[in-house]
Amino acid sequence: MMNYKISILCCFFLFQGCSKKDFKWELERSNPYDMHNTISSNNGNPSNTSLPTLNTLNISSITTYSANSGGNITDQGGSLVTQKGVCWSSNSDSPTLLNSHTVDGNGSGVFISQISGLSSNTSYYIRAYATNSFGTSYGNTLQFSTNAGNSIPTIETSPIVNVGTTSANSGGNILNDGGLSVSTKGVCWSTSPNPTNTNVNYMTIDGTGLGSFSSTLTNLNHSTTYYVRAYATNSLGTAYGNQVSFTTNFQSSPCSITSSTTHSNGWYFLQNPSNTTFHTGDNYPVVITSPSNYSFSPTNYSYLYLNEQMIISIGYNQFNSQNVGGLLTYSFDFTIPSGLTPSNCYTIRVERNGDTWVSTAFTILP
Repeated sequence: MMNYKISILCCFFLFQGCSKKDFKWELERSNPYDMHNTISSNNGNPSNTSLPTLNTLNISSITTYSANSGGNITDQGGSLVTQKGVCWSSNSDSPTLLNSHTVDGNGSGVFISQISGLSSNTSYYIRAYATNSFGTSYGNTLQFSTNAGNSIPTIETSPIVNVGTTSANSGGNILNDGGLSVSTKGVCWSTSPNPTNTNVNYMTIDGTGLGSFSSTLTNLNHSTTYYVRAYATNSLGTAYGNQVSFTTNFQSSPCSITSSTTHSNGWYFLQNPSNTTFHTGDNYPVVITSPSNYSFSPTNYSYLYLNEQMIISIGYNQFNSQNVGGLLTYSFDFTIPSGLTPSNCYTIRVERNGDTWVSTAFTILP
């Protein structure tokens, strides 16, 4: 009976001497890969002396998509190191084997890790790890950022200067080549916004490399609005600068129009406005006068001519009539439409019963 009591007491005192912490350590030792980072050489737990001891090597050879690091295992712990490497994350400052990692052999000492598959211009956290039969421990955490990646150039368009009737000057300034050599640069233009360098008739080629350059735009049409952008090309593609616009100067041409503003019997007169230049949206006043005792129907056909070619049939117009001091005045306003060719050889012609009135030539511009 005495022997049984002694055995029970021994078991009692044996378990009394075992703390919960000891049991927790035994459970942690049974998890060699410790994926949830419960074991680390930096966690200050003195009972983890069977785990490896290591530190993380400084980051080197940082590029856009890769870098080098590694670790130094100074003590393998209670058993041989079976796996080692580095792990990294852009989101967590305590990366583990659940994150991206390398496998760089086994054993103790210094090892080098090549980290690849990174994103450009991104901050990462990295630390070395070592695994033995007791679990995984981690080195100190380091942080680094990858380089900005190569890109198309950065360029700005120079202001337009020296505008003429068929030419102008511009250029550009390449602020950044994107890390790759600029193979061609110049300006491109169009009568529509956002021109590109896809038509050799509407672009210049002004050399290679960084810096500012000058360009001459030629073979332009007079009185025309153009949109211009500088461009620069490297092996990744073509970049365009800010868009600028300008309008070439008007160029008059010889105009031999015979004006006939007097009716054949001398009773009716087509009046010419004092203004001789009109733009899109302006009103051209069509006015016919006669003495009050020679009134006629205020409905007449009117046309817009360019040189001797009819451009627009204005229509069968109802003239507004009034008697001012014995002079009858018949008038209406013709609004200049868009899209007409700039010229100084436009005329208004009014017809009635075989008679035609022709205004003096005037200019229409955009």
